[in-house]
Amino acid sequence: MKDLGIGPLVNFYNRQDKNDAYHKIAGILLQNVTRLSSLTVQEAANICFTSSATISRLAKKAGYEGFNAMKDAARRQEAGYFQENRVLPPEQLIDADTTETYLSTLIHMFMEMNRVLERDKVEKAVNLIAESSSVYYFGSCDIMRRFQQDLFFNGKYVEVYQVFGADTPHLIEWAKNAVAIIENPGYPWFNSDDIILKIKAFGVKVILITCSARPELEEQVDLAIRLPGTKFGRDEVLYHALINIMALEYRKKYMDDWFYK
Repeated sequence: MKDLGIGPLVNFYNRQDKNDAYHKIAGILLQNVTRLSSLTVQEAANICFTSSATISRLAKKAGYEGFNAMKDAARRQEAGYFQENRVLPPEQLIDADTTETYLSTLIHMFMEMNRVLERDKVEKAVNLIAESSSVYYFGSCDIMRRFQQDLFFNGKYVEVYQVFGADTPHLIEWAKNAVAIIENPGYPWFNSDDIILKIKAFGVKVILITCSARPELEEQVDLAIRLPGTKFGRDEVLYHALINIMALEYRKKYMDDWFYK
């Protein structure tokens, strides 16, 4: 199984009936996900008011090799939570001058994106997500994780994938009222536009985020957001900024009232 952090646990929670015991246990683990990497299986069982054997079974049902594998995934998730794609190698950031250069470069790129970003498209993307019951995201997994948590806690079924492949549910298993967010198609998430058109033909709304012109494909999807980019590292920073902007707009428009009830 690909390393998707706590994604399998989130997906497992989403798939369970709300009255199922495993659904409740998975929910407690997710609420304590920042502690999970430091817990023993018995400690995890104690906070879930269940047995260690049940915790181990849940981990396997979710797709992990066992509880320790789930702990390791949570640890990696936590360690990488604040990591962003860098335009300078980490070893160069030790020097103060290169750190200033790095920060200045990031600020420049964010300002550039803000200059070209069409706000009405961001709003449309947020509305498409809000109107759907399920969200399927294909691209840089770490970028989507924090947004996934907001969507998850707001009742959305969310799956995040690095590629469209063997691990992806068959289209007949996808929710009908769904939206697919596809980042930079062809590099390397999708190697064929035909897959995207098949998803669209199945009735799923498609949001395309790309740094290269794809006019024929853009005409056939529900929304295309084009960013300045080079198909190299800087794209990751731009995608990261865009997803964060979408997450903030979603929270502001659809979540804050719910969150504070």
